[in-house]
Amino acid sequence: PRAYYNLGNIYSDEEKMEQAIESYRQSIGLDPGFIDTYYNCGNAYFKLGNMPEAIALYEKALEIAPGHASAHKNLAIAHFNEKNFERAIEHCDRATELGTPIQPALIEALKPYR
Repeated sequence: PRAYYNLGNIYSDEEKMEQAIESYRQSIGLDPGFIDTYYNCGNAYFKLGNMPEAIALYEKALEIAPGHASAHKNLAIAHFNEKNFERAIEHCDRATELGTPIQPALIEALKPYR
């Protein structure tokens, strides 16, 4: 699983998201408990603009590690992009509680929905 994960990271760094996702999926198949693979695979889907898949993978990462601050942060952004402002606020607040800074523009954009 670690080799596929690392290969996924290389593809991601090269902006080859489809190949990255394929490698991350291979890693997940071999080790379904490897949280970083779900998170990074979610990032690849996010970069492709596929928010539903990104959200599903970030949520899977949080099932394994509820305190994964970066997953909360990225979920806030993904939910905002999907216009699910209630969930965006929830994850924004949780990421902040966990010490992860949130972009001021996102905080400002969510103010009308609080």
